[in-house]
Amino acid sequence: MEDLARRRMRAQELLDDPVLMNAFDKLEEEALKELLKTENSWFRNVDLKRAALIHKIAAIKALRQELHTVILSGKIADYPRVVGA
Repeated sequence: MEDLARRRMRAQELLDDPVLMNAFDKLEEEALKELLKTENSWFRNVDLKRAALIHKIAAIKALRQELHTVILSGKIADYPRVVGA
């Protein structure tokens, strides 16, 4: 039980950390700006860049959501690890 409470507290500390949240905000904002600058194209490298930016934004959102989940449940989700991501 102590372990769950400790995880909840730690997740809340991370979400309350202004430096960490500012870093998340900045990364997400920069990726979104870059994504909006890229145009749809039949060039493969542009499509790959857009996909990478979309994945970056999704990863940031997923990490924030996971911290909220830990606060609510005290448990860390068992996600498969992606090698090289």
